[in-house]
Amino acid sequence: MSDIKPLGKVLEDLLQMYRLKSKVNEVNLTRDWEAIVGPLIAKKTEKIVLKNGVLHITISSAPLKQELRYSKDQILSLIEERFGKGYVTGLEVH
Repeated sequence: MSDIKPLGKVLEDLLQMYRLKSKVNEVNLTRDWEAIVGPLIAKKTEKIVLKNGVLHITISSAPLKQELRYSKDQILSLIEERFGKGYVTGLEVH
């Protein structure tokens, strides 16, 4: 009976086994992006991709791109607050 695991742990193991964890994290970030960066930046965000722990954001506005580049640490802190440490390890703005 010691093989019994909590359902959350089983699901976590399945996500890891099928390499779906990154995709689930990407979906969660996309879902919560407006709450993290605000409506103005969210509206100008064209694409959100999480690859190898690095969040790649495509923004349609040059001034906002620059602002996001200057605010990387703050955005990463907000993501960490919301999702936990190590959820995203870097941020690239395109």
